[in-house]
Amino acid sequence: MKSIKAKNKIKIVYLLNSLEIGGTQKVVLDLCINVDLEKFDITIVVLSRNYDILSQYQLPLWIKIIYTDYLFENNYSLRSHLKLALFKKITQKRAKQVLKIISDIKPDILHLHTTPRELLIGILAQNQIHCELVYTDHLVRLKQNEYKWYIQFLLIRIFRRLYKYYNLIAVSKTVEFTIKQFDWFNNNKTFKLIENTIDLKTFTPKNKKQKNYISVVYVARLESIKGHFDLLEAWKKIDSPVNKKLFIVGDGVLRERIEHFIAESKLENSVVLLGKRNDIYEILNEADIAVFPSHNEGLPLSLLEKMAMELPIVASDTNELSSIIINNFNGLLFKCGNSDDLAKKLSIFLADEPLRKQLGKNARETVIKDFSINTAEQNEKFYLSVLDKNKNDVN
Repeated sequence: MKSIKAKNKIKIVYLLNSLEIGGTQKVVLDLCINVDLEKFDITIVVLSRNYDILSQYQLPLWIKIIYTDYLFENNYSLRSHLKLALFKKITQKRAKQVLKIISDIKPDILHLHTTPRELLIGILAQNQIHCELVYTDHLVRLKQNEYKWYIQFLLIRIFRRLYKYYNLIAVSKTVEFTIKQFDWFNNNKTFKLIENTIDLKTFTPKNKKQKNYISVVYVARLESIKGHFDLLEAWKKIDSPVNKKLFIVGDGVLRERIEHFIAESKLENSVVLLGKRNDIYEILNEADIAVFPSHNEGLPLSLLEKMAMELPIVASDTNELSSIIINNFNGLLFKCGNSDDLAKKLSIFLADEPLRKQLGKNARETVIKDFSINTAEQNEKFYLSVLDKNKNDVN
């Protein structure tokens, strides 16, 4: 392979909150594995020292990873959003180490995969060096009438204030729609839909082991928007003679509360908390049904992984998920937050193996058709278009 001198490469810095196991992290690391390293010089800057997901990846040695000790604001209140969006001195103090690292690297493009509250870091970095800012939004941040009107009003304007400095990538049509709906896109910047995809070679089902129960799996961080308590309430309500087990994969702030709920509801024999796991493929391959009760998403990789493994999906009917899951074709939809409806849909799959298999096959076909394109190549083209646009604007 012909080598290009580092000074001629386009320097990209990816900024992430962490390298914990999660969909955002998988997106970035998949980009790093597939990017053209003859054209691009890649550095990952992490705002914490969590790196659980790295054990699943073999990154090229010349991709640098730098960990920092950014002082996160753990309070996600409106007051916290206002403080971090409006007062640059606060973020400048918290991100002093991060800004020094970025300034030393002098990237051509600083690409953030963070929550919106960290976008001020990029704006401050751009004040120190000349670079283009890119932000990939992985989540539907606001829904119409989700909050009280005055909170909604302020959050819309906070995000608009932050997003306007960035060239934007939306990971799903629903994220793209939200950005346009609330007018967060700056017309002088570049905005593109690049949907999440997965490597079908990695997620191809094999024969399952024999077992005397039907297994249901949910892979997600243990946090409120992921709908774990909806799932557990539904699990309690299922009236079926079928021997079944629910496997919950992931960790997070709700771990103790979920453990308490399981014990209090006497579900220890049928619900298994697996915590963080590196063997997701093996877990999915042995599952019979996948569930996705989340209240808010973008385009979750864990959903695509389950579909690629020919698992029939029971998903909440949020716009994000119902844009992928077609009821009675590649899964079943239930009314978001309604544990009775979720229990009903799970019971349908538990009782009907032929239906499970057919919808599971359809799920994989959906991924093959719509979510198997090389996103690294699309991101590369996006970077070049951003740099070309900036060059033309300067001229």
